[in-house]
Formats: sequence, C-alpha cells, structure tokens
Amino acid sequence: MASQLAPRALPAAPAAVQRLQELLPGRRPMQKAARAEWSYAACAGRLVEVSGSARSAVLSLAFALVRDAQACREPVAWIAGPEGTFFPPDAAAGGVDLAALVVVRLAEMRAAARVAERLLRSGGFGLTVLDFISASPGEKSFIPAPYQGRLVQLAQRQDASVVCLTARREEWVSLSSMVSLRGIAERESPASAGNPASAGQPVATGNPDRSEVPAILRVVKDKLHGANWQHREVYRAPDGMC
Repeated sequence: MASQLAPRALPAAPAAVQRLQELLPGRRPMQKAARAEWSYAACAGRLVEVSGSARSAVLSLAFALVRDAQACREPVAWIAGPEGTFFPPDAAAGGVDLAALVVVRLAEMRAAARVAERLLRSGGFGLTVLDFISASPGEKSFIPAPYQGRLVQLAQRQDASVVCLTARREEWVSLSSMVSLRGIAERESPASAGNPASAGQPVATGNPDRSEVPAILRVVKDKLHGANWQHREVYRAPDGMC
C-alpha cells in the first residue's frame, strides 16, 4: 500500500477525457428543488451525509444521485479509500456513465476533505462524493471543522453538492452539525416490501421478483424541508450486489 496522501486518479481513457470536456463548459446555476426529494437539484449547495453499512443500500442510493447529476450534465467526482469501492459493472448497469465519472483513490481517507476542496475550487464538478465506507479499518469518518466550513461555502457558492457516505448508525452523532441533509440507507425486508404503508409509497401487486431489492433512504435531518420523510427505489440485484 502506498504511504503518500496525494490523490491517485485512475488513468483516463481518451473517451473519458472527451466526455468530460463536453460536460465541463456546461456548468450553470442549478434551479433548487422546491420540495423534499432525493435528487441532485435537492442536494445542490448542501453538505449531505448518507449513513449505512457496506451491506446496506448506501451505494445504490448514492449512485441514484450520480445518475441524476449526470442527467443534468454535471461532472461527478468519487473519492474513495484504499480498501475498495463500488463495483463498476453494477454502476454502469444502473445507468451511470463511467466515462464521465472521475474516481480518485487515496492511500488514506484523512486526505479526502483536502482533495474534495481542490475539486470544488476548480469549479468543474457539480457533485463530489466522499466514500468513507471504503476507508481502511480503524479510520473514522471525519472531516476537520475548518474543511467542513470551506466545503459548505464552496458548495453554496457553486451550486454543487458534497455527499459523504459514512458507516454510522442512526443513533450515532452525525458527521457534522454543518450537514444539511442526513439519511439512513436501508434495504427493505421482504415482509415490509409487500406492505405499502410501511414503505410510504405504493408497491406494485403481483408476483414479487426475488431479484428486486427495495432500498429506502430515511431522512433524519433536513434543514430545508424538515426531517421524517423517506425516499424509496427498487433495484434489480446486480452480479456484484454493491
């Protein structure tokens, strides 16, 4: 394992470079979402935290934002640690444009906030994801207070979103008091999947497809719209089951 803290970006193919060049000039002010929802527009200008274990739906829900940001022609950066990150074929199968996704792998996630600040200052990224779930064992999901303030200011100034994926339980303290939106990622149990009231949204009737995995984001903190709302999506279980 390398000992340096400097980010090591994955080699970019010519197609990826061309794709990013097409996207970068297109950044423009984002029209904010008028209601509570799990979308790129609703997260623009905010520090967001999605908590859950590696076995939860945290990656699936994070890539829902990535997919939405790319649909808005916004370049996306994903910062990950040395212990592995998402399974690229799963992301591609879910509609993510991998050629337009910049992935930065770090030797230690304690450098993640510094790298995120540099990316935001470039003005070229609408969404930056800090994947603390991929951190080395023993590393904590932590962003020093000075970096938190600068990340929030940069996100607000540039209508960008900073999303932190953390392995924290609901009862644990949030990553920061500066977090504007926090949600708990969960996989819905088979029993509740057939109960529309438990999910908060209608569920299609008929024979359930065992390959479908309902995912829920329970929002426990939302400074703009108030907490206690949730977002539900149904994913087809991929080969890698991220």
